[in-house]
Amino acid sequence: MPTNGGRHALRVGRINDVASIVKMAPSTIRAKMQRGEFPCSIRLSYKLAVWNLDEIEAWFHDKLNAAPVYVPYRRTAEVTNG
Repeated sequence: MPTNGGRHALRVGRINDVASIVKMAPSTIRAKMQRGEFPCSIRLSYKLAVWNLDEIEAWFHDKLNAAPVYVPYRRTAEVTNG
């Protein structure tokens, strides 16, 4: 990651960047953020909000790791004698 005087550069993205990472609609992201279930945005101006992409990716990986594993039901062939 690029550095600036020994510090890591902050990667930020707008709502559409965040939506493409977490595969959620912007409206879902905003609702989850209001409920405290999603990392907060950084307000840069009245109309511009950005998110720390490293924080978003870490949140997303935590959710993926905590999700139950889906195992599809597979019917086994019945053996008939005859």
